Amino acid sequence: MPDTHTDDRCAATRAAALQRAALLDAPAEENFDRLTRLAKAFFGVSAAALSVPRDESFFLKSAIGFPEPYATQRCVPKMHLSPCREVVESGRPVVIEDASGREDELETMLLLGFRSYVGIPLTNGEGIVVGSFCVLNHEPRVWSDEDIAHLSDLAASAMTEIDLRSAVAEAARTGSLLAGQKRILEMIARAAPLDDVLAAVATLIDQQASGVRSSVLLLEDGLLMRGAAPSLPETFNCQVHELPINPPIGPCGLAARDRGPVISADIEADPRWTSEFRDLARAHNLRSGWSIPIPSTDGSVLGTFAMYYNEPREPGPVEQQLIDVATHLTGIAIERARAEAALRERAEALALADQRKDEFLAVLAHELRNPLAAIRLALQLQQRKGGGENSRTHEILERQVQHLARLADDLLDVSRITRGKIELRTECLDLNQLVTEVTEDCRADIERQELVFELDVHQAPLYVDGDRTRLAQVTSNILHNAVKFTNRGGRIRVELREQSGYAAVIIEDNGVGISEDVLEHVFKPFTQVEQTLARSKGGLGLGLSLVASLVKMHRGEVTAESEGEGRGSRFTFTLPLTMASTEQVSVEYDDAGSSNNGGLRVLIIEDNVDTAAVLQELLSLDGYETKVAHSGPAGVEAAARFWPHAVVCDLGLPGMDGFAVATELRKQPASASARLIALSGYGQPEDRRRSLEHGFDLHLTKASDPAELLQALAALDLKLASPC
Repeated sequence: MPDTHTDDRCAATRAAALQRAALLDAPAEENFDRLTRLAKAFFGVSAAALSVPRDESFFLKSAIGFPEPYATQRCVPKMHLSPCREVVESGRPVVIEDASGREDELETMLLLGFRSYVGIPLTNGEGIVVGSFCVLNHEPRVWSDEDIAHLSDLAASAMTEIDLRSAVAEAARTGSLLAGQKRILEMIARAAPLDDVLAAVATLIDQQASGVRSSVLLLEDGLLMRGAAPSLPETFNCQVHELPINPPIGPCGLAARDRGPVISADIEADPRWTSEFRDLARAHNLRSGWSIPIPSTDGSVLGTFAMYYNEPREPGPVEQQLIDVATHLTGIAIERARAEAALRERAEALALADQRKDEFLAVLAHELRNPLAAIRLALQLQQRKGGGENSRTHEILERQVQHLARLADDLLDVSRITRGKIELRTECLDLNQLVTEVTEDCRADIERQELVFELDVHQAPLYVDGDRTRLAQVTSNILHNAVKFTNRGGRIRVELREQSGYAAVIIEDNGVGISEDVLEHVFKPFTQVEQTLARSKGGLGLGLSLVASLVKMHRGEVTAESEGEGRGSRFTFTLPLTMASTEQVSVEYDDAGSSNNGGLRVLIIEDNVDTAAVLQELLSLDGYETKVAHSGPAGVEAAARFWPHAVVCDLGLPGMDGFAVATELRKQPASASARLIALSGYGQPEDRRRSLEHGFDLHLTKASDPAELLQALAALDLKLASPC
């Protein structure tokens, strides 16, 4: 009794080879027709053909001398009654000298009018018989060994052509496979969702092998979970979701548990497929299935990759390559996704721990302030009651209380900065003045240490946009460090200078210095100089971290330099210079002085009609002659006629923005010397710098006090130049 399962597997393997060679249902080709014509002429026969099996018939890739309609249809029915069937299945030449009287087994041949036949198997490099090369004659004929040898030579030429086509097709397939792998690796590199990557892998494999349907299952906590199976129906995917592997259920469960492939060339004949899963496969026309574990880099199983066909078959070299590609790509994708998930969880845990630490520091700082306040009050009370006899003790206690208060402030500020709770209240201020005030506040500590102190301010004001309190804190922290780490009788020098559009504050001492290994970490939280002397000075190592954070919030930079231990240190922080605020103009605006403004022409260029109207009325009440334009081009045109002394210009204008307006106003004589005041909703330092670069003299924010604009105009009226 024939083994139908074996026959089915052979047919499937042959069909895959024919698919790779692109022989089935393909148009006629001269390379093959040339060989069949040569065979017909050489042997003097009625017909010659190159045929390949297709389902229950034979497809005639090349046919010469066949009757109609078979010649046009290029198909011979009833494969099982054709001698070509015996050639393909046996893999040996078949010789028929006279078919008369053999209608039962050679019906097809006799139907076509042929009575003699010789067929040679076409066997590829893998040993698979893909078809036959044959000659046929209307009359009986005796075939010699020489005839068979010559026909075998022609068959070998035909097989060479088939192998060449297979090689070309394989090269194209390999190129497509490599391109697909590159696409998927790029998806993994840019952290595409795992579901998308797994679906892309399954789709790539489906496209590379005809008739295959692929599936990826993920192993999580002992269960195989659905990952991706774009070509399989939802009813199938639902049934293979949450499969346990111990004990294993189904071939995928078995593959995951045993860490090895489960190849079912014929599902119906494979006892590893239980009746439940065999019925499932049958319901979806799946005849063969290969389940392969997906290994991780450490050898554990990440999941399974499965390939299903609708006919019995075993994996060949091409399919094995696809299996290797699929398991490699899915392994990379799953490991990458799980590693990233673990990192995210770790980052979230660290962030939560960091948040709790900051909250603790904030609570600690607040709690420290309560007893400190009580101690300070008690000291004041003690001093009043005890007179001067305990002045030395009081001085020591007062100094230590102040030190503890600074530590509490540092803790609180670090917590606020880390949580983004500090908001800068910026104003235009003179850094010369601010640093001078800070050094005066530190004077007592400097004198107590008997230090030589030198302050060298810049010859002109250094205006910056900054929070006065926070910049004083920056300067004080660095200066206190210098006092703390400079020995009695040492030297401290503070210098202010302008360099390339920035104000620089340099605080230099000849104290204990900083070693090279500590210098690179000096601005990190909780960093202290690792020396006994440094530790004896106390502190939490937060002061310089605060300095770095606050300077960065002011869009500045801070650096530390030291030639090593015992060689002193030099700290420099720089802040961008800005145009002077009108608050620094030495003339105060006086409501009663409006009569001095008579004749001063102010052009208002503002697209918001209400804003323009209010501003015009405000300036008119103050005695200014005003004119309004509501667009950029209209403003430029109005200036040419109005000859303004000052122009208040919005930046976001229709037709031409405020920067372009400023450029045009500087070009025409009527407004070239006018004072240009930018009015904008944006007031960051970079916005102010950009205004200055485009020709504006002053940049005001729309939310600012109107007195600032009136002071600027008052300064113009008195012909005061900007301090900057």
